[in-house]
Amino acid sequence: NGYALYPNRFFVNITSHIEWYKSRGVEITVLLSMRDRSISEKSKFSNRCLVPAMAEAEADLSLSLMKEAMVKFDARSTKGRPHVIPVSYEGLMEFKEVYLFDIYKQLGINSSHVPLFEDGNEKHVKGVNASHHRWLDKRPGWRNDKREARSNTENTRLDRCHRLLQETPRKPKTTLLPKKVITVFGTESSGTTFLSTTLGEAIGGIFDDIAQTKERTISRQATSLNEEWEIQHLSLPWGWECEEGKEINIVEALVPEECFRYERNPSIESRSAARMFVAESYTQRRHPNKPGKPKLVEDPTRCAMKPEEEEKLMSKCREEVHISEEKGNWTCGAMCGEGKYNGFALYPQRFSVNITSHIEWYLSRGVDIKVVVSLRDKTISSKSKLDGHCHNADVVTSENEMALSIITEAMEKYGRRGSKLGSLPGGESGKERVIAVSYEGMMEMQEVYLYKLYDQLGINSNYVPSFDDGNEKYVTYANAANLVKHEIKHQQRVKKILLDARPPKPKEYHPPPSKDSFLPKKLITVVGSSFLSTTLAVAAGAFPSEGRWIERAKSPSFDTGSVDEQLKDAHELVFEDSVRRAAAAVNNDWQIQHLSLPMGWKCNGTDHIPDVVEALVPEECYRDASFEISSEDPKVLEQCRTEVLIAENNASWTCGSKCGKGQISGSALYPNSYFVNITSHIEWYLSRGVDITVVLLMRDRSISMKEMHNADCPMAMPTKKLKHSITETELKIKSTARASVKQVNQTALAIKKEAYEKYGKHGSMLKSGDKERVIAVSYEGLLELEGVYLFDLYHQLGISSTYIPAFIDDNAQYIKSDSTDRKDTSMGHEKGHQRKKHRQPHRNPGSVLAALALPSNQNEN
Repeated sequence: NGYALYPNRFFVNITSHIEWYKSRGVEITVLLSMRDRSISEKSKFSNRCLVPAMAEAEADLSLSLMKEAMVKFDARSTKGRPHVIPVSYEGLMEFKEVYLFDIYKQLGINSSHVPLFEDGNEKHVKGVNASHHRWLDKRPGWRNDKREARSNTENTRLDRCHRLLQETPRKPKTTLLPKKVITVFGTESSGTTFLSTTLGEAIGGIFDDIAQTKERTISRQATSLNEEWEIQHLSLPWGWECEEGKEINIVEALVPEECFRYERNPSIESRSAARMFVAESYTQRRHPNKPGKPKLVEDPTRCAMKPEEEEKLMSKCREEVHISEEKGNWTCGAMCGEGKYNGFALYPQRFSVNITSHIEWYLSRGVDIKVVVSLRDKTISSKSKLDGHCHNADVVTSENEMALSIITEAMEKYGRRGSKLGSLPGGESGKERVIAVSYEGMMEMQEVYLYKLYDQLGINSNYVPSFDDGNEKYVTYANAANLVKHEIKHQQRVKKILLDARPPKPKEYHPPPSKDSFLPKKLITVVGSSFLSTTLAVAAGAFPSEGRWIERAKSPSFDTGSVDEQLKDAHELVFEDSVRRAAAAVNNDWQIQHLSLPMGWKCNGTDHIPDVVEALVPEECYRDASFEISSEDPKVLEQCRTEVLIAENNASWTCGSKCGKGQISGSALYPNSYFVNITSHIEWYLSRGVDITVVLLMRDRSISMKEMHNADCPMAMPTKKLKHSITETELKIKSTARASVKQVNQTALAIKKEAYEKYGKHGSMLKSGDKERVIAVSYEGLLELEGVYLFDLYHQLGISSTYIPAFIDDNAQYIKSDSTDRKDTSMGHEKGHQRKKHRQPHRNPGSVLAALALPSNQNEN
């Protein structure tokens, strides 16, 4: 009693359904979805009802119920909003958002959401064939004319440029210049399409070029429904397939889509022209020996706008956007159209845009513009470009070098520390115009990283796309055969320079002078890379660029011998070429911590996951819980208790980890392996008055996982044994090890996400005016933009330095090369048969090789 019970399969009388809700005071509207009857019945027969007679009877009953409701509740017979609205499925597929927004309006829904329109009818439609009619018999004379069908298909392909304007009718704009423009730039195959499409969805954009692909992606532009926002997408370079020996034109700016035309045929609207060029390129590739250019359409003028519409549009381009052959103080962005094309900016088929002048072009017209630069691993990006955009490796290299020079200039002038910020009208002082975004960071941190980008751009949205990592297919285990010759030579040369620069081992160790304070004024904790922590330590004056000799406690010994003998020989001199755990400047103004997540972990075939501690305390107060034999300095422990507030009986303060007791009270005891909760680590130091910033180094997640297998959990790596020679015990250990690695990575990612969400830019724990405490840095971005990207980080951290390390790409050995399949020299792995292994020593990204700068007379990085 209280439930309504329904049979397994039933109809609803639409008329009584409406009356039932009306009687309960509910305002109800019924949408009747109408689809081609033949296709609807065919789809139903193949999926829901395998009895043709029953399917047809059910369809007839459905129609009678729909007709009854339409007659009784027709819009003409009711006041206000209609109770029944018929909707055409084919109409939605054809007119898309135009038709959809009309439905929204009828329903009183205020939204700009546009779904992905995938036409379910297309797979059911074939060439003209009389046998498809269910009422016709298969008798002579009713054969399928294959030649006619093929001819119809070819005509459709050739006339596509004309149909494009009907498929995606451009919504007329009240103004051609929006209030805000976001332009996504990057080298080809650097993730610009994914990023621009995501931003387009976030602003509720109407996609001008949706018909060009099966998916909803931005080809070049998307505009928000209220015309406040415009998202532009442009790879460097942009256009058709590359050609060897052909110079790429660099234009001043990408103008609004309505004013954009191609030099080759300005009479044709740019979207239609693009379709023509693509079809032409496709035809020429299929018939390379066929002389002359293919005839794409019978009359290209069919794709042109009506003369009166074109003149009206050019007039708006001249008056609003200031694009005219009579330039005056304005420029056209590209080559100015002349004569009957005065008002259009004419572009070559393949071109790059100067980002700096692009920003200035829009600022001079009163548009608030920001540029988002997509950074992706340069090796993967180049390989992807070779697979798709350009099949000539030399051209790929030269085009990418040109693109990087354009990006570098823009970041120097309009990045966070840009020299030209606020120098132009419309340019707010201190407001960065160029924002670098890591493709790998986006794939790793996903919605947390994306929402921070929304905040930076001023976009209010909770849209989250599907994060499909395009890098994963290119990544393999570390293999020397993946490295190209110039990379190998570069690494060898840097090694020699570093070995020559290493200071000799001292005969006697002279410890650094004691510190007045264990707590620094400024603390930088780097998560994930000794390369970056060492670089920042050198830049801050906390670590010598040539490395250092230090005295370090030996690991505990369980050999025979007295305790006195062990204490006497408890320390040894070791050489550090990178920051191990911490480094401090002489005056202790700066301290750099290096933190891995987790610290000290090695898998052992069990499913044990390290514990999470609160903070990584100053080095003087840090103790290894497993190494209890120590000659403690009472003064050091006293300073840890009084200044750092680490004490076993202090209820108001915490120790960061397990508190030392008794004789070692004042120390924090750490297990062999552990995670540090970055959020509580920040709060621990802030509560003690330390200005702390955490730098998260983001790196390709597939490479990071494989490096962890290689360095910390070799038993999780694939075996080269034959299946029948692997025991069940080995399989179980390998499975447990892989599960442990996965769990460890998930824990580390959760810790980083929480900290970035709370203390990153616009973090939930930051008050108005507070500086960001967590900065996300792209490892791939550092390798690609080098000094420019690094100096921007120095600026964020408040480090005044011109130090540039030698950048070595540790990712390259993990990325498949064409020679990998032919020659396998995997690090620690063999292929085909067993032989003596020569294991390569593992190192973190950019250890000693990346920690030191090359001499000034060396131009290569």
